[in-house]
Amino acid sequence: MAKILVVDDERLICDLLETVLTRQGHDVLTATGGTEALKLFREQRPRVTLLDLRMPDMDGIAVLKQIRAIDPKASVIILTGGGTAEWEKQAYEAGL
Repeated sequence: MAKILVVDDERLICDLLETVLTRQGHDVLTATGGTEALKLFREQRPRVTLLDLRMPDMDGIAVLKQIRAIDPKASVIILTGGGTAEWEKQAYEAGL
């Protein structure tokens, strides 16, 4: 199946998604911050990245921009519990 990178500052969310996706046969990598996520993205080149927008060390928009700089065609899905129209606009401008 696919290699998937899950990025969320809440460990519980990472663990939950890892469990569900692994049961479906996917190879799942997790990161609890943007810096860690970018390191894993560069090293592992996941097919899909599930990315939280609100994280303390680096927000999801900054991570998305750097992912796009590495691979403009990377598949990224934004997950957030508190999105706004401004966040949505920024995500589209960053290449979502």
